[in-house]
Amino acid sequence: MSLKKASKNSLGYKISIIIVICSILIGGCTFVPNCFTGDQLNSVNITFDLKSKNNFSFHDLFFIFYKSGEELSYKNGKTLHKTLTLNNLSSKNQQLYLVSDQFILENVEFSYEEEGKWKTASSGWGRPMLERMVPSYLHSFNVTVPARSTKEVFFKVENTYQVTKLPLKIMSKKQFYAYYYKLLIMDGLVIMALLTSILFSIYNIIFSPRYRKMLWLYLVYAVNFLAFYCLRVVAPSVTLEAIPVEYNYLINIAIFTSTYTFLRFAVAFVDTGEIKENKYVSWLIDILFVLTILVSLFPSQVNNPLFFVIKLTFFVGTILYHSVFLIMSLRKNVLAKIYIVMALPLILSGMMEGLTNIFGIIELPSDLFAAFRVSIVLEMLFILFALIYRERFIGKRIKKKLMDTELQLATAQIEIQESEQKRIAQDLHDDLGGTLATLKRFVYDKLSPQKEEDKEQLNYLAKKAGDDLRRISHALMPPDFERAGLVDSVREVILMNNGPGRTIAFQEHGKRQTVSPNSALHIYRIFSEIIQNINKHSKATEILVQFLWSKDELTLMVEDDGSVFNEKNEGLGMKNMKMRASYLNGSINFDHNEKGSTIILEIPL
Repeated sequence: MSLKKASKNSLGYKISIIIVICSILIGGCTFVPNCFTGDQLNSVNITFDLKSKNNFSFHDLFFIFYKSGEELSYKNGKTLHKTLTLNNLSSKNQQLYLVSDQFILENVEFSYEEEGKWKTASSGWGRPMLERMVPSYLHSFNVTVPARSTKEVFFKVENTYQVTKLPLKIMSKKQFYAYYYKLLIMDGLVIMALLTSILFSIYNIIFSPRYRKMLWLYLVYAVNFLAFYCLRVVAPSVTLEAIPVEYNYLINIAIFTSTYTFLRFAVAFVDTGEIKENKYVSWLIDILFVLTILVSLFPSQVNNPLFFVIKLTFFVGTILYHSVFLIMSLRKNVLAKIYIVMALPLILSGMMEGLTNIFGIIELPSDLFAAFRVSIVLEMLFILFALIYRERFIGKRIKKKLMDTELQLATAQIEIQESEQKRIAQDLHDDLGGTLATLKRFVYDKLSPQKEEDKEQLNYLAKKAGDDLRRISHALMPPDFERAGLVDSVREVILMNNGPGRTIAFQEHGKRQTVSPNSALHIYRIFSEIIQNINKHSKATEILVQFLWSKDELTLMVEDDGSVFNEKNEGLGMKNMKMRASYLNGSINFDHNEKGSTIILEIPL
């Protein structure tokens, strides 16, 4: 066992080391082509031919992954100049909207000619909507191209703190507003999902202290995600004054914090004791997180190679470790399976979004961010349901463990009782029985000359003492119980307790089934306890004992016309009966009225 455990630990350490090395290599190797210094320029000329029909289709509205326009990507610190040549091939004037949903762009200048004069309109992150050419949180500009003519427009894009990427969509007015309202609805759903998650966390932190640590992690994650989303996406919709572009860089702190707390929440969510995370890799991620937050506090160091490597290593390493830990938990933990299904869309889309727009390592269509929105909404809803399921799942496990513990204690108690009863019965039979017989003989010899009535009294008392001894001894452990069987042993108890003023009848219905010796002994004990209680507390004159056999169950029913069993004031005997019935996965019920009592014991076979 120890070698097996050691090999598993060794495998975990190897995987953890590989994760760290891969993260550092990715961070170091991808830095060089992603960062530029100075005002490097890049000019691109693109020609669009405009047709006469330009309607907004159902496909455009609901399909996420489609190429809807030209998209050119450049990296931090690089200025992009883009020339668009628009050819109107139709016989009507065309009013166009040039739209980009790349919110992180800090400065977008759009130059166009109108009535013989060149004009410039500006947009950018942090610029109020009312100061934009088209009032929206998108970078959107409109231009009219006369019929059968050509028009050139120019874009200049500058980004200091984020990846420079200009995805363009060319739309009609109808298309633009349909697209814009679709994004508003999606962003509203995202914010509603995040707010719901925050309120859910706060409520359960107050009223469910058992999971307080996990819920605090989820709350911090949701709050940071909401801060990131509102500041980066929604801020232009509500601000009346320009926001300094340095804040565009500082928003990344919320992204890194939500990434870290998402990992910690995942570990806490699937933690049920079967698998432990590697503490050394956990410490390393904690250290990288602190370093990442520290280096993210200095916007002026955006192009610092060391700072870039630290942030990228933390981001990639956290996601890789998160994924490996969940995969290693799959075989042992059903919660890990639920969590992977729940969080996989957000993990994948979040990683792609970060590697594309934060670090500029890969280039993906800008419409991926629409999938990111959808994954946030789905993930938040999944987590709410998963947290409820987890609470019930853990509750059932705790309840099962308690039941198992109670069963083990009951089993141990019953075994101790059986052992003691056997010992006491044997001692009574061997020691006290012999002593009474010797005493009887001795006293009888001494009193032989005395009166005959004294002898009769002595014989009566000696016989009664012997009968009582046999009855008690049989009640503790009937002789040859396994040989006689359950039914015959019950008949013997009935025979011994029948007497003047009391009649005990026995009936058996159904085909007799095989009962294991252990179960038979417990049923016998319960029956003996019932008869003992009737003897002690009842004025019953008639008792009916019935065995009702079926293929899967034995029912023992005892009815009398005088006893009263009060479950509210149960003593040791009643507790023992219930404990033995529970031990056999059965049940015992007590019912009484003015005419008497009925006790029903049901035991599965």
